[in-house]
Amino acid sequence: MRLTFKLKLILLGVVFFAVYRMVYSVGNSIDVPGNSNDNYANNDKNIPCVESKVTPHVVGGWYPVFFESYSENKINQIITTIKEGRAAKIVISFDQNKSLAIKIKTAIESKTNFMVELSHVAHKDDTAQYNHMLVVVTVWNNYN
Repeated sequence: MRLTFKLKLILLGVVFFAVYRMVYSVGNSIDVPGNSNDNYANNDKNIPCVESKVTPHVVGGWYPVFFESYSENKINQIITTIKEGRAAKIVISFDQNKSLAIKIKTAIESKTNFMVELSHVAHKDDTAQYNHMLVVVTVWNNYN
């Protein structure tokens, strides 16, 4: 079965999201039997039940935005993310569609003071067929 580059990125994102949800939901999914008004597990007065005061600390993440053609709507969403201070880094990856990548970079940089990085990623069709005209903008989140 051949997977396109776009499908591989989507699957990778789904896997990362699933792992993220698993890591941060472990503490919330443990049920301690007993009455909620009771401070002891299993109504056993010898084993006290203590509530955890630990809150998970979010350290960051990323998400891709796919462009097959220029989209003002997608550009504006990225610009909004930048202006709200939620973008730490933006990388534009392209294979053969350098003109679209430069157009996106120019649009973002002209409306913000944010430096956007360009990355040429050459794909060879071997066991998978790639969409060589696809441009991927990866937005790295800033959680401060």
